[in-house]
Amino acid sequence: MTETKLHLEDSWVNAIGLDDLCVRFIINLPREELESVERICFQVEEAQWFYEDFVRPLDPALPSLSLKAFAMRIFQHCPLMSEWSEYHHAAAFSEFLAYKTRVPVRGAILLNEAMDKVVLVKGWKKNANWSFPRGKINKEEKDLDCAVREVLEETGYDLKAAGLVKDEKHMK
Repeated sequence: MTETKLHLEDSWVNAIGLDDLCVRFIINLPREELESVERICFQVEEAQWFYEDFVRPLDPALPSLSLKAFAMRIFQHCPLMSEWSEYHHAAAFSEFLAYKTRVPVRGAILLNEAMDKVVLVKGWKKNANWSFPRGKINKEEKDLDCAVREVLEETGYDLKAAGLVKDEKHMK
């Protein structure tokens, strides 16, 4: 890769694209969300997924970034966090990782009618594992809504539209 091309890619990740991602995912958050490092970091994670899923496919020359590398770039770039020291950036990320392990996940096990086949999903990273479609519950989100949302996000299958979800009053 030429030095010019590397510079252009790096400038997108460091400036133009980061401006877009900061506005799209962080700067316009409600005040109560901006007062919590954990909530900001969840938005940084959403921004990283958006970058990997939608931005990079448009230009595969853009680098894939780990969540940590991406978070550090966002922290340094976003006006809300750029004044923090490098130590505070690292501490915020570490706190987020510790917090994230305590957030409950919801999902569903999808079987065919004969119950001899199951749907599993796998992340796109090299070291990703297979699992049932699931994901972290959002603040104040109902368990069932989270499960339905995560299955739809990860598989494209709408449990409600398929008639597989009863009203909550019928759920036990």
